[in-house]
Amino acid sequence: MAHGITRKDTFYYLTADGPAWHGLGTGQAAIDIDMLNQKMSTRKIKVPYLNPVTGAPSEISFLVTDEKGFEYGAVGADYEIYQDTDFWESVWSVCKATGMELATAGTLFGGRKIWALAKLPNDLKIANGDYHSQFVGFMNTFDGTLEVSAFGTTIRIVCNNTLSAAYSGAKCKQNFFLSVPHTRNVSDQVQSGIKTTIEVLKRLSRFKTIADALADYKVEQEQAERIAKLSLDLLIPSWEENAEQTARQKRKGAEVLQLATDLYMEEQIRCGKWYPVQENAYLLLNALTDYVERAPRYRGDSVTQQEKQFFSQTVGKHAETKADLLDLVIRETVGEKIYLAAN
Repeated sequence: MAHGITRKDTFYYLTADGPAWHGLGTGQAAIDIDMLNQKMSTRKIKVPYLNPVTGAPSEISFLVTDEKGFEYGAVGADYEIYQDTDFWESVWSVCKATGMELATAGTLFGGRKIWALAKLPNDLKIANGDYHSQFVGFMNTFDGTLEVSAFGTTIRIVCNNTLSAAYSGAKCKQNFFLSVPHTRNVSDQVQSGIKTTIEVLKRLSRFKTIADALADYKVEQEQAERIAKLSLDLLIPSWEENAEQTARQKRKGAEVLQLATDLYMEEQIRCGKWYPVQENAYLLLNALTDYVERAPRYRGDSVTQQEKQFFSQTVGKHAETKADLLDLVIRETVGEKIYLAAN
């Protein structure tokens, strides 16, 4: 696949991050909207479509061109252009509202596709010395191929290859903040989506603060066992009218939880008990959320149909359940101050 950068295109990258693999582009100490906004007016024009067999006009189609007549591509009658000026202003508004910095940006295939990559402030700390960079990619096209979009990624976008990889990865993981087709009211829909994107990114920033606090918090063995027990009580509440069934479900739940914690805990010869490898609350949270992922798929022979339905109805609600587990771990570790910041 071609990198997509032609003589007609522009590409900027932060000098501090170094040049791209293809060696093209211009390094900048900082990237701002004035570098990107060419203020080119794109238009849609009617053209006769020639029948490839007879050569006679058979219907009307549309072409998107720039103000100099350069053709971007053929589009349908309902296609609505989202101008590059509007696109760059939207990207800039998100960066200003969330504290993000543009890491790379440019155009591809002679301007048919424009994009930007913004880096979220402060890398996410997984454990001591282990950091994870997160980006938001923005894209707009003028050839009718793709929608106006904003998506999360960990890939540094520097060309069409990396843009396609980041876009495909986000699509697979449903990691889109914004996805608006070029149809009626595209500008209004994008602006509404931009507001939502800003809110989501602000919440993500708050979560990163919480995650850093959890990663710095050392969890002792007894505390980890208590939190695990509380998580089972949270997911599988006691029902007085069916105490035996509840006890059975908790036994099965405990087995699945142990499988999940195998990823984050190691067995040591200390009275046959479990100890955290890194001993931090963030990894414990990951163990608990892995339990949420595994429990609905648990299919032991001794599991009854009612238990299968129960697991599906409780931990199957992934987003809500994981939020409850996050609240639980915060309350039991880093405390009330961070807990309030999460809400």
